Amino acid sequence: MSKFWNWVERNFYSKESNNITERSVIECILNAPKFRISAKELAEYLGVFTKHAKQKLSFLKMKGVLNNNTFLDNFWENNYVINKKMLPKLSEKYPDLAHYFQKIDKHTHSFLGNLKDHDLAGIGERLGDKIKTLLGVPENKNPNNQRQQIDKPVFNRPTNTLIPSDSQIIQWALENQGVITATLLCVKANIPIENAREILEKLHIKQVFDMEVNDKGVIVYKLQEM
Repeated sequence: MSKFWNWVERNFYSKESNNITERSVIECILNAPKFRISAKELAEYLGVFTKHAKQKLSFLKMKGVLNNNTFLDNFWENNYVINKKMLPKLSEKYPDLAHYFQKIDKHTHSFLGNLKDHDLAGIGERLGDKIKTLLGVPENKNPNNQRQQIDKPVFNRPTNTLIPSDSQIIQWALENQGVITATLLCVKANIPIENAREILEKLHIKQVFDMEVNDKGVIVYKLQEM
């Protein structure tokens, strides 16, 4: 069976994903809070791109080593945990980690598994706070004056005017000989550098840009049609 999974990974997943070992993923999970990890966190731990971390986590889930898990404190992002049914086999495969696997076995990998009884009453409120944050609902700083709060607009929906369109980003790249960097996009669009990196990575995944590293070690994005 291991030969089959090796063949699947070798033929259907990228070389960068194959370079991420199963053990390294497991060790990251064992060191992560509540024994769960997201693709973004795994990428940061291992120093790889998020898309390659996603591929590896997806493969290990298909293989049965991991399970998807969603927790309320990170409700909008996929988290992965070790499949409890695989713990005996993993203990045999990695005997030096068996002690840590016993710690995982004491936790219930479920939606409410890591919540205490006193947390259950606040689930609705916490989920409501998540939704309010996404929608940009203003905080009521004067709860004793309900009439004043009602008279105010209930929603202050976020605007996307600061997020440049794909065509605008491509235009900026064309003006720069078909090349753009996160720093250039940050300046052109007046957005945080983190947002610029995420936008360019998504366009790379969509195969709009090729990603390269120049002589100075800077990641640059080059239009594929150039």
